[in-house]
Amino acid sequence: MASDMLGDTRTGSLTGIADVQVGETHKLILRDDGEVLATGVGKRGQLGLGAKVLETKEYLPLASLRDKKVKQIACGETHSAAVTETGDVFTWGCGFQGQTGHATIGSKDRPCDSATNDRLTGVQLLPKVVGSFVRKEKIASVSCGARHTSVITSLGEVWCWGEGKCGQLGYGKVRFNSRPRLTIAACPVKGAPFDAVTCGYAHTIAKTTTGRLYSWGFNAYGQLGLGHSDSQFEPAPVEVMGRDGNSCVVREVKASGNYSAALSERGDIYTFGCGGHGRLGHGSNEHMYVPTLMLGIEGKQVSHFVMTAKNMYVFVPSVVCKVEPPCGPLSGGTTVFVHGGGFWDAEDMTMRFSPTTVPKKGSNVVARSSQGTYVRDADFDSGVMQQIKCNAPRFNDPGEMSLEVAMNGHDFTDSGITYTYYADPVVESIQPPCFSATNPRELLIQGSGFYETGLVKIRFKEKPGGEDREELVEGTCVSEKNVEFNPDTEEEEIVEVVSIICNSPVFGGELFPIDTRVAVALNGKDFVTLPGTSVMVHNCNLKGTTPMSAPIEGGTAVSVEGTSFYPSPTLGVRISIPDPYVEPPEEKEVDALEIEEQKSFTSQPEPKPFAEIKVRAEFVSSTEMTFVMPTEGLFDNEDVYKYLFPNPSVLSVAAVLEATIDGEGYLDSKIPFYFFRQAEFNLEPATGPTKGGTEVKLTFEGVVFESTEAVVTFDATDALSDGQGMSSTVGAVCTTTKTQTIMTCVTEPWKSDDLSADLRPEGGSVDMGDEEATAATELAETAAAEEAPAEDTAAAEGEGGNGEGAEGAVAAEGSAISAPAGFDSPFEVKCTVSFNGVNFNSFTLPFLAYDDPVLIGATYTSGIEEGAEGSGFCAVGDELTIAGTGLIETETAQVSIDSGVEEKTYVDATVTPTGGVVFTMPELLLSGAVAAPAEPDEGAAEAAEAEGEVPIPEGCVRVWVDVAMNGQNFAGCDLPVFYKPPSRPDTAETDYGDEGEFEA
Repeated sequence: MASDMLGDTRTGSLTGIADVQVGETHKLILRDDGEVLATGVGKRGQLGLGAKVLETKEYLPLASLRDKKVKQIACGETHSAAVTETGDVFTWGCGFQGQTGHATIGSKDRPCDSATNDRLTGVQLLPKVVGSFVRKEKIASVSCGARHTSVITSLGEVWCWGEGKCGQLGYGKVRFNSRPRLTIAACPVKGAPFDAVTCGYAHTIAKTTTGRLYSWGFNAYGQLGLGHSDSQFEPAPVEVMGRDGNSCVVREVKASGNYSAALSERGDIYTFGCGGHGRLGHGSNEHMYVPTLMLGIEGKQVSHFVMTAKNMYVFVPSVVCKVEPPCGPLSGGTTVFVHGGGFWDAEDMTMRFSPTTVPKKGSNVVARSSQGTYVRDADFDSGVMQQIKCNAPRFNDPGEMSLEVAMNGHDFTDSGITYTYYADPVVESIQPPCFSATNPRELLIQGSGFYETGLVKIRFKEKPGGEDREELVEGTCVSEKNVEFNPDTEEEEIVEVVSIICNSPVFGGELFPIDTRVAVALNGKDFVTLPGTSVMVHNCNLKGTTPMSAPIEGGTAVSVEGTSFYPSPTLGVRISIPDPYVEPPEEKEVDALEIEEQKSFTSQPEPKPFAEIKVRAEFVSSTEMTFVMPTEGLFDNEDVYKYLFPNPSVLSVAAVLEATIDGEGYLDSKIPFYFFRQAEFNLEPATGPTKGGTEVKLTFEGVVFESTEAVVTFDATDALSDGQGMSSTVGAVCTTTKTQTIMTCVTEPWKSDDLSADLRPEGGSVDMGDEEATAATELAETAAAEEAPAEDTAAAEGEGGNGEGAEGAVAAEGSAISAPAGFDSPFEVKCTVSFNGVNFNSFTLPFLAYDDPVLIGATYTSGIEEGAEGSGFCAVGDELTIAGTGLIETETAQVSIDSGVEEKTYVDATVTPTGGVVFTMPELLLSGAVAAPAEPDEGAAEAAEAEGEVPIPEGCVRVWVDVAMNGQNFAGCDLPVFYKPPSRPDTAETDYGDEGEFEA
C-alpha cells in the first residue's frame, strides 16, 4: 500500500514509518521518531524544503522541523501542515486563499496593512508556526482540505481558516479567511468536546469524544451525510444508523475528496458521498447521502482505514467476538464455533483454551490447544460473521477458559472471550410422563448438575420401530431451596435443588401414541440421555360423548369418543359446571399489536367452575374410553341442587367435559355436556292410527337444553290381545322457548309386518264380499235412523239399491274393509321420553292407537224423494252423517271435502256413540260453477244406472269426503257425496262431464 502512494522508494531509508499524507503533487512521510520527509513537486512551497528544492524524487527531511518532534502531518492540494508534541501547528505552501493562516492584524500601535498580509499569506516555502495559537491554545490535531485547514485544540474546540465560499469553514458565508477562527467549541447537545477533525476537498467533519459527528461545507454528493445535497455553512449533526435502527458510536472518521467514512465501535465501516470509481465500497458508483454500511466487510472487525481521493484501504486483524456454544462438558468433543474477523483458511490455524483463574492446589489444569478449521465467510444479510471451528479438548476440572486464535499457530489473539467447562449433568425423571403431540404443556425435569446457561435444550427422540421422529425444545433452569437432614452431621441443612422446566414439543406424523427417549444438553449441543425412562407422546383429542347428557341421579354409562387413546392407568374425565348465573366475560376484538403485547404477560387462569365431578375412565380402544356417572356426590348436596335448580322451570344445567391422559393435565379439547332432571309433559295429539305417521308434540313447562339425542317411546307390548303389539322408539326434535321445551316426533307402525302388510291398497278401499257389504249397509241404515231428523228422513222399503233402511243412505263405491282378526282396536300405548336416548323419564302418558276407519255411506237431510232409491243431497249448512267401521269417539276428528277443482276444505267433526261422523256442510268454492242441468243426457243416465251408480241429483255436484280421527292422519277413504251449491243469479253455466264431474 505504501509503495503505491510513494512511487520510487528506497526501502532501507524508509523504515519506521508512522504516517503518510498525499497532496495533489507532493507527499509527506512521518517517521516514528517525529522526523518529516517530503517528495514530489512543490512549486508553491508545499514541500517545505525552501526555494532551492521545488521538486524531488527522493524523500528529503524537512530541516526546519528536525528538532520539533512532529506527531501529526497533513496535506492539502498545495499546502501542508504539522503538529508538534508541544502543541504548535506549522503550515507551509500556497496561502493565497488563507489556508496557511499566517495573516495578522498587527498591533494596536502598528496595524498590519493588506500588502503585508498578502506577502504573509502568499507562498510559504518553509514550515512556519501559526502565530494565532502561540502562547494561547495547544493544538491536538490538524487536517487539510484542498484550500482550507482545520485543527482541534487541547480544549476540544474546532478552528478553521482558508477558503470558505462552500461553507467548509463552518461559520457562515465567507469567501476566505486568512486567520484561524473558532467554528464550534463543543457538542451543542451534550457539551462533549471534539477529539478529531477531518477535511475533504471542500467539506469538514468533526467527532466528539462521545462518538457523535458534525459536518459542514460542500455537499453536492452527500458527503456531509445529512440526507440531502445542499451545502451547509454551519455545523450540523450526522446520524450513523446501524442495522438495528439505533445510532452507532463512531470510533474514527475520515474525509477525502468528495466522500467520507466512519468506523463504528463494532468495527464496521459506513461511507457516504461521491460513489464514482466504486470508492464507497457498495458495489456501484451510486452516491450515498447518509452514512451507509459497507456490507463487504461487515463483521470483519476493521481496526484502521485510510483514504485517498479515489481509493480506500482497510486493515482487518484476527479477532474473536463470540464462541458458540460458550460452554461444554469436561469430556470434551464439543464442536466449538468461533465468530469473528480476520480469518482465512490457514493450515496452522490453532485454538488455545487457557485457564482464566489460578488452578486449585493439586489441580493439573494447563492450557490445551485444538486444530482449527475454516467454516465460512461472513453472511451480512443474516448478520453472521466469519466462522472457524474446532473440537473442544478434554479437561478434568470445571472452570472458565480463555479461547484465543492464532492463524499461524503461535501469534494468538487477545480478545478476552471465555469458554466454560461443566461436569456432565445427570437426568433422573420427567413429569408428567406423557403429553399431547399438538398442545404444549409445561414439563419438569429433575436431576443433578443443572445450571442456567441460556442455551439449555431438551431432545425427545422416538424409539426405534416408528417414524424416527425427533424434536428439540428450549429449557430453563429453576432453583428451589429445600431443608434436608444430613445423616453425617445429624443436622438439617438447606439444599438447593436445580430442575429444568420446558414446554413439551409439537410432533407431526401419522402414528400415535409414540414412545420417546429424553435427553438434556446444557449447552444446546451435547445431550445426556435419561436412562430407562419412556415418555409417551399422544395425539389424543376429544370428538364427543354418547350420550351427551345424563340425569342428575347418576348411573349413566358414557362413551367418550376421540383419537389416539391408549391404556394409560391415569385415564379420567372431569365434568365442570360453570356458575349458570354469572355472565361470561365479553370477547372483544383485538388487533395484531395488542395480541403481540399480550404474549409478554402470563396468561390468566380460567374462572373456577361452580362445581365439578372427576371420574376414572376405562380404556376401550384408540378411539373410545368409557366411564359411569357416579350415583352419589354432587347433586346430593341440597344447597348445590337448589342453586342449580332454583325453580321448576329449570330442567337442565350446562357443563363441560374434559379428559386427562396423565391424571394431571387435561386435553385442550372440551365437549359440552348437560345434566337434566325428571319432568312431566303434555301430549298432543293423544291419538293416532296404528299405521303410524302421526306428528306428536310433547310440551314441557320448563327449559331443557336442545338435545340432539332425544327419543320418544310408544310402548304397545301388552296392548294387543294376540301378542302382535310392539314398542316403537323414534327420534325427536327438541326446541326451546323462554319458558317451554317442545319435543316433536312422528309415530311408527305398532303392528307386526305380516299382519299390517297389504291391509289396504293405495286409495283407501278394497272390495268386500256380499256378507261384508250387507253388514256395512245395515250399519249405515242404523246410523241414519238415529241421527237424521224425522221430518227429513224417508223410510224406504223397496228392493235393491241400498237395501232396507233410509233412502238417503248411500253406500261407498267399492264397499269397505273390516279390521283384521286378532287386533283389538283402539288400544292404549304408553308414551314416555328420554333426553339422552338412554335414560327414560318415569312420567308416562297414554296414547290411543286405532286402525284407520272405513267410510261406508252418507245420510242426507235434503232433497230426499219418496220412493227414489239413494236420493238426496247435502246443501250448505246441512248436517251430514257419515257411517263407517273403525270409528272411535274423539273430540279431535276432522273431515276433508275434496271438490276436485279447488283445494280441499277442512271442517271439525264429532263422532257419535254409534260410530257416525257428523259435521255441518260448509259452502265450497267451486270456481263459479253451476249445478248439473235439469235434463241431463239420457244416454249418460242410462249408462250410470247400468253400472249401479246413483245419478247426480239436479243442481248438484259430486265431492269426496275423508276423515281423520285425530285431526291429522286422514284414512284415505274418499267417500263420494252429492253437494248442492247455493244458487246465484249471476252464475254462468259450466260444462260438466259424465256424472257431473268438472271439466278441467
